[in-house]
Amino acid sequence: MPIDPSRESWKPGMPWEQAVEDMAYIRSLAKEMGGPERVERQHKGGRYTIRERIEKMVDPGSFVEAGSLVGAAEYDEDGNLRAFTPGGYVMGLGEIDGRPVAIGGDDFTISGGSPHNVRKHPNQFTQPLALQYGIPYIQLVEGVGHSSKRDEASGHMGLPSGELWWRGVELLSRVPVAAGIMGSVAGAPAAFALMSHFTVMIKGQSQIFPSGPPVVRRAIGETLDKEALGGAQMHVHESGQVDNEVESEEEAFEQIRQFLSYLPNTTNDVAPRVETGDPPDRRPEELLNIVPPNRRRGYNPRKLIQLVVDNLEREP
Repeated sequence: MPIDPSRESWKPGMPWEQAVEDMAYIRSLAKEMGGPERVERQHKGGRYTIRERIEKMVDPGSFVEAGSLVGAAEYDEDGNLRAFTPGGYVMGLGEIDGRPVAIGGDDFTISGGSPHNVRKHPNQFTQPLALQYGIPYIQLVEGVGHSSKRDEASGHMGLPSGELWWRGVELLSRVPVAAGIMGSVAGAPAAFALMSHFTVMIKGQSQIFPSGPPVVRRAIGETLDKEALGGAQMHVHESGQVDNEVESEEEAFEQIRQFLSYLPNTTNDVAPRVETGDPPDRRPEELLNIVPPNRRRGYNPRKLIQLVVDNLEREP
């Protein structure tokens, strides 16, 4: 990240105002993410950056970032900041229709969302906030997970701790969890994305798998592209691992907002009652025969749900 070479960093004995200016300066560097070229590459691929996604997901002006100072910093011999690469994850608190939520996502402009430079993870910030305050948790996922470069730098292979998975299970038992699969997702982010009550992916843009096509080719000798290996057709229509598919990122944001609108903040609460305009004594005659007497015959569960719940357009 470009640094002003004439800028002097705060040192003991300097006024505290200089320290405050330093923090504001580092926050401004973090907002540049992977730099103009990588942001432009993200846009050319038809994808928003994580900061743009969060801005479009939550109410205007409501996002309060956590961990914006976390990153890999380099200093000269005089202790002045000379380089800064922000952590590859953006997270914090926001509001949706005035309702507080914890939200975060991978910054794909920094090493494909892999935390090679510094460990910055939702387990440290947003997940505990969701549990502490009893608010929904939203993941906007586009990352490749563990970095071999990090292993090389540390001299040994790193494995995820059990705490990562325990926190995800606790979230599922306490608060609504929704995930938008926004691009190519592999490794640990793929597992985290599926640890959600609701998942949505974008046709032609999103893919999710344990490992990508090169690893599959080396392991079993099959050549598959990303879409065949883990696209929406595979996981929404065949494996059933993902709930819904949409045409655009905006539609994914809207489906997540709609999903959360049906649920209370925690399992200790109940959803608010609203006037639907649908008479509570309505008795659709189609329900009598929608489940066949012959158990070997199938039926349309979507139509069954549409007949039972309020205010949904019913298929003819």
